[in-house]
Amino acid sequence: SDGPPRVARIVPAFLLAGERTTLTLEGVNLPEVKAADVAFAGGPVKVLGVRRVGPGALEVTAVSSAPALAMAKVAVKGIAAGTVTLAPAIDRIAIVPEVGRARMSGGVHYPAEGVQYEAIAYAKGAGGKGPGVALGPVPATFRLAEQKTRPGDDDLTWLGTILPNGSYLPTVDYAPNPKRTYKGENSGLVKVLARYVRGGRTHEAQAELVVTVPDYIARIR
Repeated sequence: SDGPPRVARIVPAFLLAGERTTLTLEGVNLPEVKAADVAFAGGPVKVLGVRRVGPGALEVTAVSSAPALAMAKVAVKGIAAGTVTLAPAIDRIAIVPEVGRARMSGGVHYPAEGVQYEAIAYAKGAGGKGPGVALGPVPATFRLAEQKTRPGDDDLTWLGTILPNGSYLPTVDYAPNPKRTYKGENSGLVKVLARYVRGGRTHEAQAELVVTVPDYIARIR
């Protein structure tokens, strides 16, 4: 904090063509700036305004008109601030992790372990082939759904719910459940579904959630 001004990160790290977007630049010793002091090199970006939102944060409102995928270097009063991706649009989203593993509670010494899912936006790469270019996380809404793996599959009934922001934590202890077939514990496999609406388009993605037994093996911490 006693060094020169520097930007640690930009959130979000992408701009979509034609969309007015507010980027937050976080760092230390950031100077007082105005719109003319912020430059994007590598693509057509218009800076509409800048305001300070904290000792180490600036908000930059900008619009990109880049017709194709590009990387733009950002500078604030000549200070290198990193890069952002300029994309025509979001083409799809994907959930990470693809398979999440949560563990039920095994008592006070073995607390439940949860999973935090995120939806990552992608834009098509050159030629529209391959997985595309990851733009960054987007605020999708998450829910769980049954994944049929056997007759009478009832896993979803016993695994609880996922928060809309993608956070899941088992709410039951590891123990036989007399209401399940063979008194099975509350473990299972279900789908994780994400939905994100932006610019009149709806993007959906799917992943998996495995809820399993506590980890009773001592670990070196």
